[in-house]
Amino acid sequence: MKKMHLLENNVIMPFATLSNYTANPETLNVTECHQFRERGLLHISDGAYEFFLSLEQERVNNINLVKLTSHQSNMVDMSIKAVSSNKTLINHFGGLFHLDEDEDKGLVSELFMEIVERYMKMGAGQFLRDFRRDYHLKKSLAHRKAVLQRKEKANERRMKVHFKQMEQDRSPGKRISHARLLSLVNELTHKGLTLLYTNVYVVHTTFVVLLVGTKKS
Repeated sequence: MKKMHLLENNVIMPFATLSNYTANPETLNVTECHQFRERGLLHISDGAYEFFLSLEQERVNNINLVKLTSHQSNMVDMSIKAVSSNKTLINHFGGLFHLDEDEDKGLVSELFMEIVERYMKMGAGQFLRDFRRDYHLKKSLAHRKAVLQRKEKANERRMKVHFKQMEQDRSPGKRISHARLLSLVNELTHKGLTLLYTNVYVVHTTFVVLLVGTKKS
């Protein structure tokens, strides 16, 4: 209960008071605009606002992909340890309170630790949710790409004109084979044909002959 009194007397501020001197009227007004009928949102002093901006920067610095790779399951504990020992943050938070008793100083230290721990755990939770979502999205996209590539390769194999089929083509001037080869060339180009046919000479010859034949026609 005493911790709550410390916050109410030093950190939490009424809108009417803050609106007269705040250096951040935009954020103050945004918070006020999002108030519900129960007025469940609280306004904080400019000093507290700046403290939480610094705390958020520390969260970004300590909870990220690099730290996850380095610390793995210990990332949250390591981040709490690093941030809670940050002298600049400790002094900033302590400067928000006007204290007379040593007992109150101890409570402020406890408040600082509680806020850091909750904030870092909350930030880690959101980071890990985003990380898992991005991972599954990338995995899904990679799977979709692989499926499309398999379909493309299967389609190329179906389009392939085998030499035995050309030999058996009894149409005048082997027009059927020519049309199929022309369609294949237009679809795959030289690089695609090289992947489809192992004989590079045949690929090159087929590609050139078909183009010449097309121009003549």
